Formats: sequence, structure tokens, C-alpha cells
Amino acid sequence: MNSDIDSQLLIDQSGSSALAAKSLMPAIVGKDARRPPLKSSWEAFQYLMSLPKGTFRESDKITAAFLGTAVLLLASTVMAPPPYSGIIGLAGDMFFGLTIFSYIINRFGVVKLLHAREAVLIWDLMLGAFLLGIFVAVNFSLAMSYIRSSMSIGI
Repeated sequence: MNSDIDSQLLIDQSGSSALAAKSLMPAIVGKDARRPPLKSSWEAFQYLMSLPKGTFRESDKITAAFLGTAVLLLASTVMAPPPYSGIIGLAGDMFFGLTIFSYIINRFGVVKLLHAREAVLIWDLMLGAFLLGIFVAVNFSLAMSYIRSSMSIGI
């Protein structure tokens, strides 16, 4: 492990270990122990963004680079000339799907290292993100069909 992370590794009385960010995630006790969900989520996001990035595996760095490339390729379909937009769109979509699949698979193995409660929480977050993606896609599709029908042009 990295020495920066070793200094933050805490072992509680039950023998389990956890990383603590002393400056960003202060211990809150008493009636203030339960923070509002948005504030708690924002603090968790800030904590995640403050973690050192150099401790990841090489495969994690590669899949993250592929994910960035896949997003750019998918976004380039908008700017592609009409004869090539379908081919670029299909290639971008396939590359994006394979990249997301490998991105998740490469990171999913860490769940085995977690305690049962943590593993269930991670699974719930993944399921929630999946359902949010479906929600956004369906609503975007509905919005686009409404815009097309209200503009009365064939796109």
C-alpha cells in the first residue's frame, strides 16, 4: 500500500479496516449524526475527488482512458458528415458498450473484499445508477419525440 494511505488506515475494535479522511469526513456524534442527504452526498463526492489517484491499478487507468476515448468517439457522431454518421455512430456505440462493460467488470471484484453491509450498499448504488440511466434515457427519448412532433419537421 501507499504510505499516504497507510497513515490513514484505521482498524476498529471489531478488526475491520477503513480509510478515514480526517479533514473532509469529520466524526459527527449526537443529534447531528444524520446529515441531510444532499449535504452528505456532496461531502462524499468531495472526499472521493480528494483521494490520491496514483494508487490505482494499471488496468483501472487503462479502462478509464478507454472510457474517455469512447465518450469522445460517441460525441463525434454528432459532427460526422451524413454518409459516415451511421457507421461512426454504430462503432462508437459498440466501443462505448464494451468499454463500460470492461470498466465495471475490472472494478467489480473489489466487492469480495468488503463486509456484507458494505457490499450490499455498493450493489444498491450500482443498481440505482443503472436505474437512473434508464430514467434519463427514457425521458430524453420522450423529450426528443415531443420536440420533433411539435416542430413538425421530419428528422
